[in-house]
Amino acid sequence: MSCFLGLLLLLQLYMKTFVSFLALLVWLVSAGQQPFTPGSIVVVRVGSPEAPLPAGTSAVFIEEYNAAGRHLQTIAIPSLGPDKLTLGGRSVTEGVLKRSQNGAFLTLGGYNLEPGVSNPTATTTGAERVVARVNAAGLVDLSNKVPVDSLYPNAAFRAVVSNNGNQFWTAGGTQGVRYFAHGSTQTTLISSTITNLRSLDIQNGNLFLSHASGTVSTRLMQVGVGLPDVPGIVAAALPGLPTTSSSVGDFFFADVSADVEGPDVLYLADELSGLRKYSLVAGSWVLNNTVGGAGDLFRGLAGIQIPNGAILYASIRASNQAAGGGQLVRIIDMEGYNNPMPSEMELFAQAATNTGFRGVALSPFTTATPAVTYVFIGNGNWSNPQNWQNNHRPPAILPSGSIILISPVQDGVCVVDVQQTIDKGGIYLVGKQKKVLISGSLELR
Repeated sequence: MSCFLGLLLLLQLYMKTFVSFLALLVWLVSAGQQPFTPGSIVVVRVGSPEAPLPAGTSAVFIEEYNAAGRHLQTIAIPSLGPDKLTLGGRSVTEGVLKRSQNGAFLTLGGYNLEPGVSNPTATTTGAERVVARVNAAGLVDLSNKVPVDSLYPNAAFRAVVSNNGNQFWTAGGTQGVRYFAHGSTQTTLISSTITNLRSLDIQNGNLFLSHASGTVSTRLMQVGVGLPDVPGIVAAALPGLPTTSSSVGDFFFADVSADVEGPDVLYLADELSGLRKYSLVAGSWVLNNTVGGAGDLFRGLAGIQIPNGAILYASIRASNQAAGGGQLVRIIDMEGYNNPMPSEMELFAQAATNTGFRGVALSPFTTATPAVTYVFIGNGNWSNPQNWQNNHRPPAILPSGSIILISPVQDGVCVVDVQQTIDKGGIYLVGKQKKVLISGSLELR
């Protein structure tokens, strides 16, 4: 009996030690996770360099880069256990990444399957569709799971967007746009105007979808008015946009012209032609120009609006082969409303062999860390507030995530007559053919 009690005590001691070890392990994993840097760019990665990209499900990661293109951290989305998310390793239309309308969350749709499962979209796998919410602290929530019969059975789950992290609108390969609330396991079909969707987003308070289906409508459409959550909503075509020979993934609107009410510039990531810029002229979208070509396979797109245009980040050249592939590029457009954007694409990041890039977004933030844009529009000294838009001169140390844009008047010059520091994660841009003279100092950390 005493031997049995001794064994029991040893077992209890072992279990306490094991539980303590698990708690320590969880703490270490949590402690290693860093909050996102304000103003950073994030891209979805599938696969790992150690093995070829699988044809079935693959582990998923979020890679974070600062505005200078320096890699900041990797967030691994859990791929084992009851709460997990994977994507088809070679399914290049999955993995769309979105930031919520209020900026607080990233959202990503996938499958409640372990890595290595073939044909993950099939109902025979019984795979729940999962929505990942990632907050500004970098913490991943996988509690939102929907049965396969209620969300794109036998089809890819491609995109999910949210206004505040508690309401979700989804896009996939069948059915159309669906809606559900945080914690719900049932969805509502709100629009079946187009059923095979590529992406969707909330911009200017309205819901938009993109697709590559048929010839009856433009490849980008508005879903009702505002953010509908009831059935029977008709998606309306945007006039002037292509209806054929186009496969639109992500898109970005900007409000550039003071003479046109609301968003008046549109950028479309089109895998069949490149990155297209449109301007809204007399109620119709007019093509200004296209950057890149069909071989670049533009799909993911995120943007930061700046005066006269946008800073655009695009994921391109994704591959459905075992070696993977993909690039993240940056295009800076300061050419204004109804003018062609520059043709230069800056390589921002390259996917490693056996991995692939998918969706791209701006990092989530809290209300305590807003990004600010400062625009030099005058002629003369940096220190003169009147040379800055709205007399709003940047602080001596530009914080991470904020932007300085140098765009003097024609034939003007910006004279840096102060000691100015651009902190890591800050963005410093000089307009094409604009002049900067430094009589003080300009330090880029």
